[in-house]
Amino acid sequence: MASQYNVFSTQYEESRKRKSSDRVIVRKVYRYAKDYRRNLAIGIAAIVLSSLTGLASPYLHKIAIDQIILAMNLSGFIWWVPIFVVITLANYALQYVQVYQMRIVGENVVAKMRDDMMAKQQVISLRYFSEGETGRIMSRLINDANTVPHIHTTRTHTDTG
Repeated sequence: MASQYNVFSTQYEESRKRKSSDRVIVRKVYRYAKDYRRNLAIGIAAIVLSSLTGLASPYLHKIAIDQIILAMNLSGFIWWVPIFVVITLANYALQYVQVYQMRIVGENVVAKMRDDMMAKQQVISLRYFSEGETGRIMSRLINDANTVPHIHTTRTHTDTG
């Protein structure tokens, strides 16, 4: 059952372009995420520190090859191995913290979005539902909310080629 204006058709939905800029969308998402600023700050700090520890590991390999192995100074491994183990464990721990904190933020933001969408849907007139396909309307709400956590991942993979 399609409306006379054809707004519930598949062709109409596919032909619609996003009208909001990225800046506007980020601002809207930030409104949902601002209650979780602490988790966001911890996650961002973990990302930065994890990047630094990730870069330190190859540098330690360079030191091991140039100053210990090639110089035949195998006693240098006495200080190199503990440092390498600490850096590797720190990198693992920071990545864990990053995923944990960002998951808290992401899941709560999506839950708030769903709550707001459902609240808004409750005040829409019944005519809207009688003219449109209820399954498509509900599916759109659920799928849009489920897409939010995957936007960054999708863009990252497509941008890197």
